[in-house]
Amino acid sequence: MSASESSPPGPPTDGSPGSGEDPSTAELRARLRQQEAVAELGEAGLRRASLQALFDRATAMLGELLEADLTKVLEWHPEVGVLLLKSGNGWREGLVGSATEPDGYGSPGGYTMLTERPVVVEDLAAETRFTPSELLREHGAVSGMTVVIQGPEGPYGVLAAFTRHSHTFSRHDVHFLQAVANVLAASLQRADTEERLRQSETGFRETFSHAGVGIAIMDIDGRLLEVNPAFAGIVGYDAGGLVEQGVSVADLTHPEDREETAAALEKLRSGEVPAVTLEKRYRREDGRTVWVQATDTSVPDREGRPKRVIGIIEDITRRREAQDALAEADRRRDVFLATLGHELRNPLTPIATTAEYLEDNCERVDPPRLREAAATISRQSAHLARITEDLLDLNRVKTGRISLRDEELDLRQVAQQAVESVAAEAERKGQRLEVELPDQPAGVRGDPVRLVQVLGNLLDNAVKYTPEEGTVRLNVSARDDQAEVVVQDTGQGIAPEHLPHLFEIFERGQPDQLACQGLGLGLSLVRNLVELHGGEVKATSHGSGQGSEFRVRLPAVGLSEEASGEEAGASPEGSGVVLLVEDNPDVASSLGFLLEVLGYEWRHAATGEQAFELAPSVRPALALIDIGLPDQSGFEVARRLREQLGATPLVALSGHPPSQFPDQPTDVFDDYLVKPPTADSLRHILARIGGG
Repeated sequence: MSASESSPPGPPTDGSPGSGEDPSTAELRARLRQQEAVAELGEAGLRRASLQALFDRATAMLGELLEADLTKVLEWHPEVGVLLLKSGNGWREGLVGSATEPDGYGSPGGYTMLTERPVVVEDLAAETRFTPSELLREHGAVSGMTVVIQGPEGPYGVLAAFTRHSHTFSRHDVHFLQAVANVLAASLQRADTEERLRQSETGFRETFSHAGVGIAIMDIDGRLLEVNPAFAGIVGYDAGGLVEQGVSVADLTHPEDREETAAALEKLRSGEVPAVTLEKRYRREDGRTVWVQATDTSVPDREGRPKRVIGIIEDITRRREAQDALAEADRRRDVFLATLGHELRNPLTPIATTAEYLEDNCERVDPPRLREAAATISRQSAHLARITEDLLDLNRVKTGRISLRDEELDLRQVAQQAVESVAAEAERKGQRLEVELPDQPAGVRGDPVRLVQVLGNLLDNAVKYTPEEGTVRLNVSARDDQAEVVVQDTGQGIAPEHLPHLFEIFERGQPDQLACQGLGLGLSLVRNLVELHGGEVKATSHGSGQGSEFRVRLPAVGLSEEASGEEAGASPEGSGVVLLVEDNPDVASSLGFLLEVLGYEWRHAATGEQAFELAPSVRPALALIDIGLPDQSGFEVARRLREQLGATPLVALSGHPPSQFPDQPTDVFDDYLVKPPTADSLRHILARIGGG
């Protein structure tokens, strides 16, 4: 604005001599003009005029209506103790925007800021309340008045009007000046509010656009008005398209969750609650389902009625999947524990019954009945041993504590051993057990016991789930880089929904078939053992009642002459004496019985010290040593027996694999036999290390 000095006052209009108007009428007219000016200034503020424009208009208006020579808006800067000439009339060129006067008692404006009340001055030169500022003295100010302009957070500054001649300002003049200051204060408040809103809007937009969670603004019926990129990403749609097409949250919600969503919106619409949180599913554009946690909050209108809804949407799909997986694991565990009790009770019942019968009738039992009883106990004991071994093996695999031998093997011989393990049961059920082996060796590398366990498990399942007079087939084939075993059956088959989970722990494939449940451990163990051998296993079935097929593929290798001519698990010729170091008398007795069946004599030592006493005189061909002896560690016993017996083979006996003894010198043993040993496992050990 121009800061030139105001023009000389015109003819008197206040009723003074020469005005030609009654003084009271002139005063009323002046008051009316002041009121009109205040109203006009207020309207300009409502029209969003800039603050500087309002300041300039106010100072010009004051100069005209108060016949003031000098008018000004001073902006207070408390941090430096000055009042800045922000706007004004009558000041020398260049002062507006740069000139300052001191606050406090150093100027009428500063004094006004201290008192926060209107200050009227009739003669600046005679003023004792404060010191007239240099700025006012330089411009010849004599009389004046000042009022505070309030800001949003306290006094903003001062509005003032001065004359260069002596003048008495009336209380109406002071009220007029204060009214103008109030209009400016309201405009300052409006500008501050608008700036805060702008900053808030900017912050909201920044948050809205870059938030890691979905944000949706909806009308009270759930129609989308605006969504952020994160929300669009969750539902898989274009953000603009969702709004333009008038899509509602109901359109995106899974059909099964729409009723709950509608009920939540109704609570917001009725004002029953201000916010609701629910977990539900959205259907993405690509057809996939996502789980979300939606927190919807109502936004009221001026009357307090719900008008809008802001939804915060978080993708919780992974969390829900983890919860579902945990619930499924808990369910499987519960089923497993219940089934375990059933599976253990089944073999224990005939064992206990048969043992009781033999104990009561041992002198009267004829040989055929005795053989039948022995077969029952043997069969059920083998079943118990398999359950126990599966549990232990699965734990060893899962914890990485299983140890595998690395030997050249002919897969044909492994398959034959596995077939032998189920032949009796297949014959009992009248099943056809068809075996097809290639003419040439099918070489692989691995642990013979574990691979027999793999194929035996698959064959055992095939026999178990195939009805009487059904067919079980085993086929072995070999190509350049791969050996394959296929086990097929004409049994119950596997429903399609169970196939993807078939090799998971506690999965039984046919959970509705109560007659042949099992623990659901075998196939999980099969997969883990096959993968440890670098292979893979797959299952196929055309559905319930259509039979099943399992394929085991292993890396093929060429076999040496020795490996191709050697039968896996061939029975040794029993000869010599075995030293059995075992503190449990029942275990020692049962192992001794197996050794006798295999053609060996045996000597028993219940402690390490007894073993040291027996060894020199017995000179055994083999020593079986329990790891957990009462007087000392089996590792220490083996070390001292090695000193006594030299190269005599020493075999460890334990219910735990060697990997569970990382701090012990396992190399003191030639081999390792896991309890409870079977005749086959003992026969294999004796054949492998030549115990006779």
